[in-house]
This record gives sequence, structure tokens and C-alpha cells, in this order.
Amino acid sequence: MKYKSSYVILFLLVLMPVFYAFPAESSVDLVINAEVRPLLSIVMTSPPVFQLIDADGKAIASQNLGTAVVKSNYRNWTVQISSINKLNAATGRLKKTDDTVYVPYTFQLKVGDTVLVSQFDTPSPAQGITTSAGKQLSLIFNFVDPGETAMWEKGTYQDTITIVVVAT
Repeated sequence: MKYKSSYVILFLLVLMPVFYAFPAESSVDLVINAEVRPLLSIVMTSPPVFQLIDADGKAIASQNLGTAVVKSNYRNWTVQISSINKLNAATGRLKKTDDTVYVPYTFQLKVGDTVLVSQFDTPSPAQGITTSAGKQLSLIFNFVDPGETAMWEKGTYQDTITIVVVAT
């Protein structure tokens, strides 16, 4: 009998590791894809009318025309300004309605105290991804006083400027 029980023990010693070598297991790989849609937008708040001359008849040297908020998830984007009535790259002109009289101005598009753009049709340095609140850009117009002997003629003056944000 001793002989048969050794076979049983040997049989168990050989087969036990085989049963434990193949444990029951199952797995699955899950690939997760997420899409971030492109975002590039600009919104401008600006007063509809502003004054060029103070109560004493003197030119108001500087006007903050409002704030543009740019939201972007592009790594690189630029902003630039164009004008219908620009005189040259640095000088724009407000044109008197139905006339050929102009009020010259220069401008600055700023982030805080940093000037991004101060010439027409010239892109800013590349900017990066903004926060979800966006990046605030102030548009400042500067007017040159025509001098002690001249004043701008009364009336309404206008220019159409376009602020463009471009992903690069």
C-alpha cells in the first residue's frame, strides 16, 4: 500500500503547482480619449461716445476706450489693430461725419503696464494660453492738442477700428 500512496503524493505534488500556476483571472484595457475644442475669442467693452475736449476747451490727452478680453487655449496667438482712417502705421484719424476734417490719434493696446501693440496692422508678440477668465487688454487712445490758436471743429468724429486675434 505504501507504494500506491507514494504515487498519490507524487501525483499531488506534481499537479498542485499546475493548478495554482493558472489562477482564474480576467482583465480589460480601457483607452480614454478626451477632446478639448479650440477656443479663440475676443469681446470688447467700450463707451459708445467719449469727449475729446474738456469744459475749458482743452484736448483730453488720453482716453481709455475700454477693455478687450481674449480667451484662448492656443499655445501661440497674436493681436493686431487696423483702422479705416489711419494716416500711417503709428497714427489713426477720427474723421468728422460727412466732412474731411480729422482728429489725429495714437493708440496703445496694453496688458497692465505692458504695451502689446502701438502700430496699426502690426501683430503683437506671441501670447500664450489664457486663464478661463481670459486676458484683459486695455485700449488707450492719445490725442495731441491742436494748440492754443486752433481747436477742432464741433461735431461728431469717428473711425472704425478692427481688433483681430489670430492663432499662430
